[in-house]
This record gives sequence, C-alpha cells and structure tokens, in this order.
Amino acid sequence: MKLTGFSSDKIMEMIKELFNYTGINIKKEHWNTYDEMNKIIIFIDLRD
Repeated sequence: MKLTGFSSDKIMEMIKELFNYTGINIKKEHWNTYDEMNKIIIFIDLRD
C-alpha cells in the first residue's frame, strides 16, 4: 500500500475490471490461482 496507495484487494479488483474491458472471458475459478492465470496469459500471448 505504501507504493501505490491501494490495498492488494483493490489492485486485484482493478485488474479484474481491466480484463472485463478487454472482453477476455476469465472464469471465476481461474482468478484463484496464479498458475491458471499464467497459463491463460501465455496462451493469449502465443495467439497474437
């Protein structure tokens, strides 16, 4: 919170909101693990 002024919960909320704007459908259970999110991010990057 020192560096950004935001709590970790608020930062995660903003990240989720950002993904909503992109139209990328992230399942709720994927938000619960970094491993699953990393797999999705890598897959999306490889498609482009």
